[in-house]
Amino acid sequence: MWNICTQHKMLKQAKNLRRIARLISRSALGPGPAGLNNLQDRLFQVYPEVAEAIVSKRPVVALESTIITHGMPYPENLRIAKEVEKIVKNNGAIPATIAVISGKIHVGLSEANLERLAQDTDAVKTSRRDLPHVISKGLTGGTTVSSTMIAANATGIPVFVTGGIGGVHRGAQSTFDISADLTELGKTPMAVVCAGAKSILDIELTLEYLETQGVLVATYGDSLDFPAFFTPKSGFKSVCNIQTPEEAAKLIDANLSLKSSSGIVLAVPISKEEAASGEIIEKAIQKALQEASDSGIKSKEVTPFLLKRVNELTKGQSLQANMALVKNNAKIGSLIAVELCRIRKLKEKKAVESQGKVPGFPDSTRDWNRQRRPVVIGGSNVDFIATAESIVLEASNPGKVRMSFGGVGRNMAECLARLGMRPLFVSSIGSDPLGAMLLKHCEEARMVTRGIYTSKVNHTGTYSAILSQNDDFHAAVGDMDIHKVISPDHIAAFEEPIKHAPLVMLDGNITEEAIDHACYFCAANHIPVWFEPTCIMKAEKPFRSDAWHNITYISPNLKELRTMSSAIMNDELQKSNLPPHITKDDKEKDRPLEDIITECLHLCKPLLKHIHCIIVTLGKHGALICRDTSADTPFPTAHHMSRVSAARQHSLVSAQYFPAVGPGSHVPGGNVTGAGDSFAAAMASCIIQGHSPVICVKAGILAAQYSLQSQDAISPAVFPENFTPENVESCIPWDANDINMDIF
Repeated sequence: MWNICTQHKMLKQAKNLRRIARLISRSALGPGPAGLNNLQDRLFQVYPEVAEAIVSKRPVVALESTIITHGMPYPENLRIAKEVEKIVKNNGAIPATIAVISGKIHVGLSEANLERLAQDTDAVKTSRRDLPHVISKGLTGGTTVSSTMIAANATGIPVFVTGGIGGVHRGAQSTFDISADLTELGKTPMAVVCAGAKSILDIELTLEYLETQGVLVATYGDSLDFPAFFTPKSGFKSVCNIQTPEEAAKLIDANLSLKSSSGIVLAVPISKEEAASGEIIEKAIQKALQEASDSGIKSKEVTPFLLKRVNELTKGQSLQANMALVKNNAKIGSLIAVELCRIRKLKEKKAVESQGKVPGFPDSTRDWNRQRRPVVIGGSNVDFIATAESIVLEASNPGKVRMSFGGVGRNMAECLARLGMRPLFVSSIGSDPLGAMLLKHCEEARMVTRGIYTSKVNHTGTYSAILSQNDDFHAAVGDMDIHKVISPDHIAAFEEPIKHAPLVMLDGNITEEAIDHACYFCAANHIPVWFEPTCIMKAEKPFRSDAWHNITYISPNLKELRTMSSAIMNDELQKSNLPPHITKDDKEKDRPLEDIITECLHLCKPLLKHIHCIIVTLGKHGALICRDTSADTPFPTAHHMSRVSAARQHSLVSAQYFPAVGPGSHVPGGNVTGAGDSFAAAMASCIIQGHSPVICVKAGILAAQYSLQSQDAISPAVFPENFTPENVESCIPWDANDINMDIF
């Protein structure tokens, strides 16, 4: 039995080694953050700050960790690591120190892991060849230039800062001792910002080998002199020189745009101040080299020995120079990363703009931009709803799985399109089969899709929910990183049509920065904004800044309303503003409607200081409309914002309760996923058409009823002729209830 178990373990370990070897090959990992979610929780652990920056396309700088584990003694190694990370941050980028910890590649380290790595005397110096061994054994290792490049490239980080690169060792014609850094540079499109190669190497052959590998070598400075780590001139020349971060960034961008498989070496000479001690250090290096040879020190043990011995011989001067050049490289590398990010964002913006000019589109771009159509900015998802016959944990449950198209913004845009509004929908999908299906559905629903950006980096958002047979919600998973692609730059590409929009609708899926940009831009152009909060966790996004001051409409449910109110008020003050008999009871089913309405009114008061109209959706109970004007004042659009603004009192002036059904009737059961979105879109459609406030709200109720009776989030039965004022009044004949404001 023991032999069988042992054999099984050995086979399993061999299988893991093969899998790791495949994954670290470039073809398996592939460049860019497209596979970030797939890499997470397998062999990679991407630090949250780094992951957020990669996904939102902010500048990130990769840093190696061999300098921590093998380059400097503790605590100098920890101190310099923290200082380098701080320099990167101070220059506008996010540092991503890369290391292997307990068999997992970490891209970005917490302070605790940085401390742990700095003190780990057993850490393995981990090059490309060592990765399978270190990972499979669950070891901790400091990554060299080659292995750091692998991890950085796999997670979409194009700029890497280090002290110096390895190279061709002296006597390589007989030993074939060539650093894996050079071969990695030939197969990975990474820009390595360094101080050149160490003078212990054969620099002439190193440059020849890089040329053979197709690696561009450029000096950052006013000459072609290739630096030799501690000295600014090695006696050999680079292919070219660059003098500014912008020049360097353009060089990197050109290499990435070519989809080249090779990298770039950006060699930064050590500063003149630190180079003064270069001659002393160079003599010490030659002495240490001889000692290493005499002692039989070879391979990857040479560099740690030399650094330590040279530091001893120079009485710390080499260590100080080493620290100085790493810091200098970090500063320059960060500035380059920031410029590269700016350049690539600008290119993406232009791509979005050009994507907006669809050949063969019936309207000219100018005319199309000036048409007064509503604009919806928000998320697009493919929804998978699993309804189980019974829920048994840790088991396969029989049931039905249904796919539909969702995303709050997409739902609202589809409903507006079905009502004849032809909105501009600004969103993003992935360049994948799900994205293609979603786009086709949008086109079939008569939506204008030129604002939908197709990302080649992120995949289409998905939402997967598990329901019981009676439609009780149990759990859900949302994979929606692509919503972060809807950036201020993406929105800015459509500023011209936004300027002419009667109304702009936002959902809570997009980033705070995108919401802020849209709100401020609309305010500057006197365009009313409708914010649909999406869920409790996203409801407070506009309220973390002053962006909410520029919102005209919000449409939360009660829980979302609580979140919004608490975001702008002290929690205790909020509680004290509620009457004693009103409590935040999550069992809304059991609460009297009067109590719910009373709580809503108190929660709306502080929000109405800046927001004109709050539409509180109450599920089976209907909707409550709270405004800072009289109830019969027309809802504002861009055409008559000033007229309505004059009537606003910036406090709770009127409230009307609209029941979901007439007396004696019950709300029909059905698909609730798009009811709220249908309500918001239909109400907005009637507002744009200038209908009375009562008709606008009743149209929302009617659209919600359509949604409840449909398998799709937005009912295909929604047509303009069903939402004429006469038909709306005929279908929703019951009256609204005016709330007596005297008691508030």
